[in-house]
This record gives sequence, C-alpha cells and structure tokens, in this order.
Amino acid sequence: MGFVGFTFYHVALNYGEQSVSAGAASFLINTAPVWTILLAAIFLGERLAARGWIGVAISLVGVALIAQGEAQGKSWSAEALLIAAAAIAASVYLVMQKRMLAKYGSLDLVAWATWTGTAWMLVFAPGLGNAVRSAPRDATISLVYLGIFPAAIAYSLWAYAAARLDASRLIGFLYLVPPLSLAISFLWLGEVPQTLSMCGGVVALCGVILANVPLQKWKFKPKSTP
Repeated sequence: MGFVGFTFYHVALNYGEQSVSAGAASFLINTAPVWTILLAAIFLGERLAARGWIGVAISLVGVALIAQGEAQGKSWSAEALLIAAAAIAASVYLVMQKRMLAKYGSLDLVAWATWTGTAWMLVFAPGLGNAVRSAPRDATISLVYLGIFPAAIAYSLWAYAAARLDASRLIGFLYLVPPLSLAISFLWLGEVPQTLSMCGGVVALCGVILANVPLQKWKFKPKSTP
C-alpha cells in the first residue's frame, strides 16, 4: 500500500505534471473513480446502482470541461500516461485499504502506509541535504504544509471514511477536487478561471450530489393532517 499509494502515485504524478497542463492532469487523475468502481466490483464485490453510474458520468464530463477550459491550447505529452498510471495506483490503494481496514485501525494503517511509502523514496536521498539548505523559505513552508494537511490529515480522514463507506461511493467525492481547486486558486492566488471551467465545476458537483445523496432527500413529503 505504501509503495502503490504514496511512492508510485506521487512520483508518477509529479513527473507527469512537469509537461502536462494542469487542466489535462486534472482530467486524467480524476479518472480514478471509474477505475475504483471497476476494481471494487471485481475484488470487493461492490455494485454501483444505475444512478451512481450516471452521477459518475456527469462528473467526468464536468472534469473534462475543466480540463478543456484550463488547457489553453497546451498539448498533451507522453507523460500523460504517467498521470493515468497514478490514477490507477490511487484506485488500487483505496481497494487495498478497504480490505485492510477490517484488520487494522484507520490511523495505524495510514501511518504504516505513509512511512513505508517514504522508505521507498529514500532512493532520492542523495543531495537532499543540500536541496533543503538552498531551498527558498516559501518553498520549505509549502512542503511542510503539504506534509501536514494534504498528506497526514487528509489521508487519515480518508481512511476513517473508507472504513464506513463503500469504496465505489467514497471515491466519487474526488470529483470535488477540480472545482474546489478552481475556487481556492481564485480566492488565494487571484487566478480567474475560464467560463468553461466554472461550468465544468458546476457539472462535476451536480454529478457528485446525484451519485451520493439518497433519493429520499429529493422526495416531497406532504404535511401530516391531524
């Protein structure tokens, strides 16, 4: 799990993003829900209802719109295959995690996966000391933030949710990443998203809602009469 979900996933994603536009990378990495649903059906015996498949398809269309809006004429490269491989790795990690949570607690499982994944990355250790000493302060702060929030906290919360939800349902929430990224980049960095990207964010959000909100929530309940 550590090698697949941390080492391979992050190395493949970072190398791929060096030449693939952010929009295209967003589309490729968010094919992970589709792979997870397929793997969960094969190895976990999970089945997604027709409404769930429709929600996944709608969200995928939304992510594609975001990718098109953010690509801005940039072409894809062979490194796009690395990002696609990272998406499959994320799906394998989630399915493996789902099977292991029955034996280990969510926090213990994430801790073991994190540290073993880090151990595999020791092949990049030569020159690390010089790189840390010469790195700008902002870059160091950013790395500390990435280690605490998107890694330690987010992975722990994800494992906690995975212990309580089907993998095929849980993975659908990843479709919220592109629209949330657009919103955060606008508020934090002042980046104004393309109109097509904003439309894609709305579509992706609608797909997640359709796939995860129970139908009972949408039913009109008349008031009872005395």
